[in-house]
Amino acid sequence: MAWGNILLGDGVFAITTTSGATAIDVGLTRGGGQFVVEREFRDIEADGDYGPVIGRVREVKHVPKLTIRGLEMLGTNIPYFYTNSTMTTANSTAWSAVLDSLTTAEFWYAVTWTGEELGGRDVVVTVNNVINRENIDWNMVDKEEVLPELIFTGHYGSTTRSDPPWSVTFSTA
Repeated sequence: MAWGNILLGDGVFAITTTSGATAIDVGLTRGGGQFVVEREFRDIEADGDYGPVIGRVREVKHVPKLTIRGLEMLGTNIPYFYTNSTMTTANSTAWSAVLDSLTTAEFWYAVTWTGEELGGRDVVVTVNNVINRENIDWNMVDKEEVLPELIFTGHYGSTTRSDPPWSVTFSTA
């Protein structure tokens, strides 16, 4: 058995704003995160079928999401977490939303999680063309920390509509 191939759950989340840019580490997390690819299949049914038939199943939806449970809310990073928002003062102290239709500028190049296997090899989960489509939802409970859940959804390119916007890379060394 190859015990070294066990994927460990701890790692570092980062956001890359544009192609070639340096990744920005998210900060402290609690409860880690989650990588999900929501897939939906459609059976092409014909009279006489008792159930799904090989060769007549289509994948009709494929949506990657990388969730980050952020404990540390660095003021300068908040606009990366929430789509169409900005810091509105010169010293980055006032945060607000911009009510506008989304353009390509609001999508980040990638969100990544870099972790490792028990044997020490790196594993990188990447979701491309991302925005956090979820609501701003900060649960403020007495004697507890605010722990927002940031769910970054990958989007297909307009000219690459059949290329899934995610990858998982396992290092070989």
